[in-house]
Amino acid sequence: MKLKAFVAGVVLNFVVLAPLGLLDPESWLIMPIIIISYGISGTILGYISVNGNWRLGLWLVAFGFLILPFHILFADPVSWDPERELKGLLAHATIVVAACLGAEIGAVIKRNRLKSR
Repeated sequence: MKLKAFVAGVVLNFVVLAPLGLLDPESWLIMPIIIISYGISGTILGYISVNGNWRLGLWLVAFGFLILPFHILFADPVSWDPERELKGLLAHATIVVAACLGAEIGAVIKRNRLKSR
């Protein structure tokens, strides 16, 4: 299931996040869309998994962390603004929390549905 979660993260990056690159980088819509999409994906993965738990959320966001060094190496250098970097770090932490929380919620829903049968 870890591989499925990782592949779902890759697909999510290309299907949802790539079109968001067409929006203005300063748009306030980008982060809520990303956070909601990772939360929903985590919930679906947690529900369809046999032994779903919050760790599936980590596998869901693993691709983003895997491509991060390449982004740092090949991106144009920009001036470093500590306030902007802190906001970005908090936004990415919120994405990880949303994915893990979604996976746990999906697993809890599945366990409760199986208990009621």
